[in-house]
Amino acid sequence: MPSRKKTNSLPLPGGEIQNPKSKIQNPPVLSLKIRAILSYGDRLEIMENKKPLFGIQGYSPIRTVSQLHSYCRDMQSYYQVAKGDLLGKLEKADGEEEIRLQQELAEITRKIQYFHVLNNAVSIADTVFHTPEMIAEFRDDA
Repeated sequence: MPSRKKTNSLPLPGGEIQNPKSKIQNPPVLSLKIRAILSYGDRLEIMENKKPLFGIQGYSPIRTVSQLHSYCRDMQSYYQVAKGDLLGKLEKADGEEEIRLQQELAEITRKIQYFHVLNNAVSIADTVFHTPEMIAEFRDDA
């Protein structure tokens, strides 16, 4: 059985692809401007890769995340106090009033749970946004 010569069909550092039948040049590498081609059905659009701008004038992403963190924490506390007040009323209630207060309690408990999750998520984002790398990234933003 004759031995086959193996060929390399991967791009080489010089930019050529070795193929037993021909040599194909890779397209030149784009400079720092990166262009992406997006396909939209039958049309193609070429987009420049530009750094996005934050959409809230006068605020940086860091400031916005910090404010959102404070807001979610405050809302969670607000509903926890409301729940305590409602539990006090529930101890004295009976009949239809008790049923209504239990429904309110269930609704407040759900809101506490939602704001707990949001508070934790935004707390993580707030922590990451306040790392030295992120502070440097957003230093020029409002």
